[in-house]
Formats: sequence, C-alpha cells, structure tokens
Amino acid sequence: MSLFRSAARRLGLGKYRYWQGTDLQGNNFFERPHPEFPDEWRKNKRYVEYYETKPLSDYNYQSIPVQWSSWLRRTRREPPTLEELQKDHLRQLRLRENVYRLEQEYKAEKLRLAEANQAALLQAPAAAAAGRSRSTDATTAAVDLKAQEGLPADRGGVDEATAAKAPEVARNLGLGQKEDTSASEVTTRDDASGSASASPQELAERRRKQEEADAAKRRADFAKENAAPLKAQQKTAQQPEGWAPSAPARRR
Repeated sequence: MSLFRSAARRLGLGKYRYWQGTDLQGNNFFERPHPEFPDEWRKNKRYVEYYETKPLSDYNYQSIPVQWSSWLRRTRREPPTLEELQKDHLRQLRLRENVYRLEQEYKAEKLRLAEANQAALLQAPAAAAAGRSRSTDATTAAVDLKAQEGLPADRGGVDEATAAKAPEVARNLGLGQKEDTSASEVTTRDDASGSASASPQELAERRRKQEEADAAKRRADFAKENAAPLKAQQKTAQQPEGWAPSAPARRR
C-alpha cells in the first residue's frame, strides 16, 4: 500500500496532504497522515508553509502563533480557529498598552520623588536655623522664669534681698537638710568661690595636697583591712620531702 502512495505522491496523483488552517499572517499549515498508522494523529507529519519566504535564520518562536506552534509539536490535537487567534491577538494588544501605561506612571512617580527629595535638601538648612532659634528662645524664656521664681543670687536670682530670704523660705517649705549636709554644702560652695578667685598655681597646689591626703587615707584603709600575715609554721616530720621548696627535681 505504501508503494502505491509513494508512486502517487511522486506522480502528483491523489491527495497526500491536508490543509488544516492559516494564521493571521497568512501562513498555511498542513498535515500528512502516517502511511502505516493513519489513525494515530501523534504520528502524522505536520508542517508549515510561510507566506513570505525568508532565510532560515530569520525565523524564531514569534514567527507563528503559540497555538499553531503547539499543534506542530503534537501537543494539541485540533488546529486553532481564527476566532481564537483574534482573541489572543487582542489580549496581547491590551497587555502592551497596560505595560506602556505602567512604565509612564513609573517614570512620572520617579521624577516626582526626585523633585521632592531635592526640595527637602534645599529646605534642610532653613529648618535647622529655625530649630536653633527656637531652642535659643526657649532657653531665654526658662532663664527669665527662673529669675522670676525668686532663687538666690548665686543661682541666677534677681537681687541680694531675695538671696537672703531663700534659706528661710526653704525651711518654711520643709526643704532643709541635716546640719552636716548643709555644712558640707557650705564648705563646697566656699571652696568653689575660693577656686574661682585663686590663681592657677594655687589651684594646682590645692589639688596636689588633696590627692596626697586621699592617697594616705587609702593606704590606711588598706592596712586596716589587710593585717600582717602570720609567720609560716616550721616544717614538721609529717610534711613530705617533695613539698619543700628546696627539694630536688623529680626525674621523669
């Protein structure tokens, strides 16, 4: 049977191939049944005849639609219809429009963010200067409020009369401390006032004397906490010879 079909095909007799359809570009698709298994569609030969003849290197996966490509690879049994190809073409057009619109929106948003960042960088020095001026005003207001509260003169008060009344006001409010604490504070203030009027040489001499006194106090405290160690007991007969510091080295 195959000999007759081969002869008919060579002579151009009979119908040895079947036209299955065309795509939107005008390419024609054909199918030729297998001579021994005509009912097995996966064994049929399928091929395409392009509408425009081009070099083989110019053809790629975009030369034909994906529906016809799957039919040629025998992953699809029935050929696609023109309605199916048209719907897929419209879908691709909408996809391209959406991609172009998203790209334009992305570029516009990127430009807007760049302009906003540039404006923020230009406004940063002015904002910093305004913040410094506000902090200065707040400090001045706090100092004025502190002066109005009637604190002593050495703590930022307004006059000496208010400073003289400050201890009495503190006692009336119950803010007085113990006598020794007050005395120590008075001594500290006297030292601070004396240090403010002393020369650098006098300050250095006072600091040296204070450090010597602190060192002597630390030595005395250490001597009290760490008494003199007891004398070592004499060597007894029960003490092994190897424990003595002068014992000869043991051979290994």
